[in-house]
Amino acid sequence: MVKFHITWNFTTSYNPETYGTWAQKAIEGTLKPPGLIEFRAQRSLVGSMDVLIVTIWELAVDWGAFAENTCPVLQAEGRANIMNVQTTLWGTSPVVSHQESPIGFEHCIMTAGV
Repeated sequence: MVKFHITWNFTTSYNPETYGTWAQKAIEGTLKPPGLIEFRAQRSLVGSMDVLIVTIWELAVDWGAFAENTCPVLQAEGRANIMNVQTTLWGTSPVVSHQESPIGFEHCIMTAGV
């Protein structure tokens, strides 16, 4: 399983209407590829108007196909409104391989041998 983070902020020529149209198309394009488990979109609560998109993919190859075929097109189409695009790809921790909610945190620590 891989987690992909992409962040950006808005250009000085940001237009809410064209951004909204692009964002809807980008969301639809992101939801289509096989292997997508989860999609989240978040905005910064303080400071600049940053955007964080988080996607979780079943396999690295699923994300790779998205990153190679879909992501560049969507980013290029959004350039009028977005800038400072940064991406990070995350994998499973070798120390904490079993992910738990806070309720199961003790189990997570014991499993990791911490």
